Amino acid sequence: MSRLGTGGPYRQLYRLLEWAGRLAGLNVVWLLGVLAGFVLGGLAPATVAAAAVVRAHLVGQPVPLWSGFWRYWRAELRRSQVRLGIPILTVWVIVFYVLAARHSPLGIGLGVVGVGYLATLVHLPGVLAHVELSAQDAWLVTLHVAWSRPLGTLALAAGTILAVTAVVFWVPAALPFAFPSVPLAVATWLGLRSPVLAGGRGEGGGTVTGVGRRG
Repeated sequence: MSRLGTGGPYRQLYRLLEWAGRLAGLNVVWLLGVLAGFVLGGLAPATVAAAAVVRAHLVGQPVPLWSGFWRYWRAELRRSQVRLGIPILTVWVIVFYVLAARHSPLGIGLGVVGVGYLATLVHLPGVLAHVELSAQDAWLVTLHVAWSRPLGTLALAAGTILAVTAVVFWVPAALPFAFPSVPLAVATWLGLRSPVLAGGRGEGGGTVTGVGRRG
Protein backbone atom coordinates (compact mmCIF):
# COMPACT_ATOMS: atom_id res chain seq x y z
CA MET A 1 0.00 0.00 0.00
CA SER A 2 2.87 2.37 0.75
CA ARG A 3 4.17 1.81 -2.74
CA LEU A 4 0.90 2.99 -4.15
CA GLY A 5 1.08 6.24 -2.23
CA THR A 6 4.76 7.09 -2.75
CA GLY A 7 5.50 6.49 -6.40
CA GLY A 8 4.70 2.95 -7.44
CA PRO A 9 3.31 2.10 -10.88
CA TYR A 10 -0.24 2.36 -9.61
CA ARG A 11 0.14 5.78 -8.02
CA GLN A 12 -2.10 7.58 -10.53
CA LEU A 13 -4.77 4.91 -10.18
CA TYR A 14 -4.57 5.22 -6.40
CA ARG A 15 -4.95 9.01 -6.56
CA LEU A 16 -7.90 8.66 -8.96
CA LEU A 17 -9.65 6.25 -6.60
CA GLU A 18 -8.84 8.49 -3.66
CA TRP A 19 -10.41 11.49 -5.40
CA ALA A 20 -13.42 9.42 -6.47
CA GLY A 21 -14.07 8.45 -2.86
CA ARG A 22 -13.49 11.99 -1.65
CA LEU A 23 -15.89 13.50 -4.19
CA ALA A 24 -18.55 10.88 -3.49
CA GLY A 25 -18.29 11.64 0.23
CA LEU A 26 -18.40 15.36 -0.51
CA ASN A 27 -21.72 14.91 -2.32
CA VAL A 28 -23.16 13.35 0.83
CA VAL A 29 -22.06 16.15 3.17
CA TRP A 30 -23.11 18.73 0.55
CA LEU A 31 -26.62 17.28 0.57
CA LEU A 32 -26.64 17.33 4.37
CA GLY A 33 -25.49 20.95 4.25
CA VAL A 34 -28.33 21.84 1.90
CA LEU A 35 -30.86 20.13 4.16
CA ALA A 36 -29.36 21.78 7.26
CA GLY A 37 -30.26 25.15 5.75
CA PHE A 38 -33.78 23.97 4.85
CA VAL A 39 -32.77 23.67 1.17
CA LEU A 40 -33.02 27.29 0.02
CA GLY A 41 -30.94 28.59 2.91
CA GLY A 42 -28.45 25.74 2.72
CA LEU A 43 -27.73 25.56 -0.99
CA ALA A 44 -25.29 28.48 -1.14
CA PRO A 45 -23.21 27.75 1.99
CA ALA A 46 -23.06 24.04 1.19
CA THR A 47 -21.81 24.70 -2.34
CA VAL A 48 -19.16 27.21 -1.26
CA ALA A 49 -18.05 24.91 1.57
CA ALA A 50 -17.71 22.00 -0.86
CA ALA A 51 -15.58 24.14 -3.17
CA ALA A 52 -13.44 25.21 -0.21
CA VAL A 53 -12.78 21.57 0.72
CA VAL A 54 -11.83 20.76 -2.87
CA ARG A 55 -9.55 23.79 -3.04
CA ALA A 56 -7.79 22.80 0.20
CA HIS A 57 -6.87 19.42 -1.28
CA LEU A 58 -5.85 20.86 -4.64
CA VAL A 59 -3.37 23.30 -3.05
CA GLY A 60 -1.88 20.66 -0.78
CA GLN A 61 -3.55 21.82 2.45
CA PRO A 62 -6.11 19.03 2.96
CA VAL A 63 -8.79 19.38 5.60
CA PRO A 64 -10.93 16.61 7.13
CA LEU A 65 -13.96 16.14 4.95
CA TRP A 66 -16.57 16.23 7.70
CA SER A 67 -15.22 18.83 10.14
CA GLY A 68 -13.66 20.96 7.41
CA PHE A 69 -16.89 21.13 5.45
CA TRP A 70 -18.99 22.15 8.44
CA ARG A 71 -16.46 24.77 9.53
CA TYR A 72 -16.72 26.43 6.13
CA TRP A 73 -20.48 25.94 6.06
CA ARG A 74 -21.04 27.73 9.36
CA ALA A 75 -18.80 30.62 8.34
CA GLU A 76 -20.61 31.00 5.00
CA LEU A 77 -24.17 30.48 6.20
CA ARG A 78 -25.08 34.18 6.05
CA ARG A 79 -22.63 35.82 3.71
CA SER A 80 -23.03 33.30 0.89
CA GLN A 81 -26.74 34.02 0.56
CA VAL A 82 -26.00 37.24 -1.33
CA ARG A 83 -22.76 36.20 -3.00
CA LEU A 84 -24.04 32.87 -4.34
CA GLY A 85 -27.64 32.33 -3.23
CA ILE A 86 -29.11 35.14 -5.32
CA PRO A 87 -27.18 34.12 -8.48
CA ILE A 88 -28.47 30.55 -8.05
CA LEU A 89 -32.06 31.77 -7.73
CA THR A 90 -31.53 33.82 -10.88
CA VAL A 91 -31.11 30.54 -12.77
CA TRP A 92 -34.78 29.75 -12.16
CA VAL A 93 -35.79 33.16 -13.47
CA ILE A 94 -33.84 32.51 -16.68
CA VAL A 95 -35.33 29.03 -17.01
CA PHE A 96 -38.84 30.46 -16.60
CA TYR A 97 -38.35 32.99 -19.40
CA VAL A 98 -36.68 30.44 -21.67
CA LEU A 99 -39.64 28.08 -21.29
CA ALA A 100 -42.12 30.90 -21.74
CA ALA A 101 -40.47 31.99 -25.01
CA ARG A 102 -39.37 28.56 -26.24
CA HIS A 103 -41.44 28.77 -29.44
CA SER A 104 -40.04 32.14 -30.51
CA PRO A 105 -36.65 33.46 -31.66
CA LEU A 106 -36.39 35.21 -28.29
CA GLY A 107 -36.32 31.80 -26.64
CA ILE A 108 -33.21 30.84 -28.59
CA GLY A 109 -31.46 34.03 -27.54
CA LEU A 110 -32.46 33.54 -23.94
CA GLY A 111 -31.23 29.96 -24.13
CA VAL A 112 -27.80 31.12 -25.29
CA VAL A 113 -27.72 33.69 -22.49
CA GLY A 114 -28.74 31.01 -20.02
CA VAL A 115 -25.96 28.65 -21.08
CA GLY A 116 -23.43 31.46 -20.80
CA TYR A 117 -24.75 32.37 -17.38
CA LEU A 118 -24.54 28.78 -16.14
CA ALA A 119 -21.05 28.39 -17.59
CA THR A 120 -19.99 31.43 -15.59
CA LEU A 121 -21.92 30.56 -12.44
CA VAL A 122 -20.23 27.18 -12.06
CA HIS A 123 -16.94 29.01 -11.45
CA LEU A 124 -18.32 31.30 -8.73
CA PRO A 125 -18.09 28.85 -5.77
CA GLY A 126 -14.44 28.16 -6.59
CA VAL A 127 -13.67 31.88 -6.70
CA LEU A 128 -15.42 32.42 -3.37
CA ALA A 129 -13.45 29.50 -1.94
CA HIS A 130 -10.20 31.11 -3.07
CA VAL A 131 -10.44 34.75 -2.01
CA GLU A 132 -12.65 36.93 0.17
CA LEU A 133 -14.60 39.30 -2.06
CA SER A 134 -17.79 41.32 -2.06
CA ALA A 135 -20.64 40.06 -4.22
CA GLN A 136 -19.87 42.53 -7.01
CA ASP A 137 -16.12 41.89 -7.02
CA ALA A 138 -16.69 38.15 -6.89
CA TRP A 139 -18.72 38.32 -10.11
CA LEU A 140 -16.07 40.46 -11.83
CA VAL A 141 -13.34 37.99 -10.90
CA THR A 142 -15.54 35.05 -11.89
CA LEU A 143 -16.17 36.55 -15.32
CA HIS A 144 -12.44 36.91 -15.82
CA VAL A 145 -11.69 33.38 -14.60
CA ALA A 146 -14.45 31.85 -16.73
CA TRP A 147 -13.87 33.67 -19.98
CA SER A 148 -10.11 34.20 -19.98
CA ARG A 149 -10.13 30.56 -21.12
CA PRO A 150 -13.46 30.26 -22.93
CA LEU A 151 -12.83 26.83 -24.41
CA GLY A 152 -12.30 25.32 -20.98
CA THR A 153 -15.43 26.99 -19.63
CA LEU A 154 -17.59 25.94 -22.59
CA ALA A 155 -16.22 22.40 -22.42
CA LEU A 156 -17.01 22.26 -18.70
CA ALA A 157 -20.55 23.54 -19.25
CA ALA A 158 -21.23 21.21 -22.16
CA GLY A 159 -19.66 18.25 -20.39
CA THR A 160 -21.69 18.87 -17.25
CA ILE A 161 -24.97 19.16 -19.16
CA LEU A 162 -24.28 16.03 -21.20
CA ALA A 163 -23.05 14.03 -18.22
CA VAL A 164 -26.02 14.97 -16.02
CA THR A 165 -28.45 14.24 -18.87
CA ALA A 166 -26.82 10.86 -19.57
CA VAL A 167 -26.81 9.89 -15.91
CA VAL A 168 -30.43 10.96 -15.35
CA PHE A 169 -31.73 8.98 -18.34
CA TRP A 170 -29.41 5.95 -18.27
CA VAL A 171 -27.77 5.56 -14.88
CA PRO A 172 -29.77 7.66 -12.41
CA ALA A 173 -28.28 5.79 -9.45
CA ALA A 174 -24.87 7.29 -10.31
CA LEU A 175 -26.07 10.90 -10.01
CA PRO A 176 -25.36 11.17 -6.24
CA PHE A 177 -21.75 10.11 -6.90
CA ALA A 178 -21.07 12.73 -9.58
CA PHE A 179 -23.11 15.83 -8.80
CA PRO A 180 -22.29 18.46 -7.77
CA SER A 181 -18.77 17.59 -6.66
CA VAL A 182 -17.30 16.62 -10.05
CA PRO A 183 -18.16 19.82 -12.01
CA LEU A 184 -17.38 21.83 -8.87
CA ALA A 185 -13.95 20.21 -8.59
CA VAL A 186 -13.17 20.82 -12.27
CA ALA A 187 -14.25 24.47 -12.04
CA THR A 188 -12.20 24.99 -8.86
CA TRP A 189 -9.16 23.41 -10.54
CA LEU A 190 -9.58 25.67 -13.58
CA GLY A 191 -9.85 28.66 -11.27
CA LEU A 192 -6.58 27.77 -9.58
CA ARG A 193 -4.89 27.83 -12.98
CA SER A 194 -6.18 31.33 -13.71
CA PRO A 195 -3.55 34.10 -13.37
CA VAL A 196 -6.04 36.40 -11.65
CA LEU A 197 -6.21 34.02 -8.66
CA ALA A 198 -2.51 33.17 -8.54
CA GLY A 199 -1.87 35.54 -5.64
CA GLY A 200 -4.20 33.62 -3.35
CA ARG A 201 -2.52 30.26 -3.68
CA GLY A 202 -0.45 28.40 -1.22
CA GLU A 203 0.21 28.83 2.48
CA GLY A 204 -1.56 31.83 3.88
CA GLY A 205 -3.52 32.47 0.68
CA GLY A 206 -7.01 33.86 0.76
CA THR A 207 -9.84 31.52 1.50
CA VAL A 208 -13.57 31.82 1.49
CA THR A 209 -13.86 32.28 5.22
CA GLY A 210 -10.42 33.25 6.37
CA VAL A 211 -10.27 29.96 8.29
CA GLY A 212 -7.07 29.02 6.50
CA ARG A 213 -5.36 32.25 7.47
CA ARG A 214 -6.34 31.93 11.10
CA GLY A 215 -4.69 28.51 11.28
